[in-house]
Amino acid sequence: MHVSGEDNLRIVLNRRGQARIFEAVIAIMILFPFATYMQSYRPPGEYQNPDLYRMGVKVFESLDRKGTLSQTVTAGDWMRLREAIKGCLPSDVSFVLTAYNVTWSGSPMSLSLTEVPNSRIGYGSYVLSGRATISYTVNIVTDTGLLQSYILSLTLMRG
Repeated sequence: MHVSGEDNLRIVLNRRGQARIFEAVIAIMILFPFATYMQSYRPPGEYQNPDLYRMGVKVFESLDRKGTLSQTVTAGDWMRLREAIKGCLPSDVSFVLTAYNVTWSGSPMSLSLTEVPNSRIGYGSYVLSGRATISYTVNIVTDTGLLQSYILSLTLMRG
């Protein structure tokens, strides 16, 4: 198929196309810093056991790679997520997972976290000699094109 010079000019001058490209660029400029900030969220002042921290990061990466995180969070299937996390950890490691819904209205100052109802799940005893909290961001695009962000906060404890 041959495209004439007139067709090329029409494509370049298409205002709707330019607006879409501009919207995409603005969305990228907003979402990347937001996602970077959310990925590094951690409760302040908490001691992190390096071994448990690395273990928690591996758990999240493994479940994310398999698609389990987005599937269970989208469905609100916290018990399935609990079993998936339990299956990734050694038997002497206990955990508590809490999911937070992230709402953001344009600036970093208007960021708020709301605990998702019934999302606090755990396994094991809570007598501990080591502890680490790992936060992981899950971004889901709904069928309507809306971006929903969640922070999963996983606290690992070794007894």
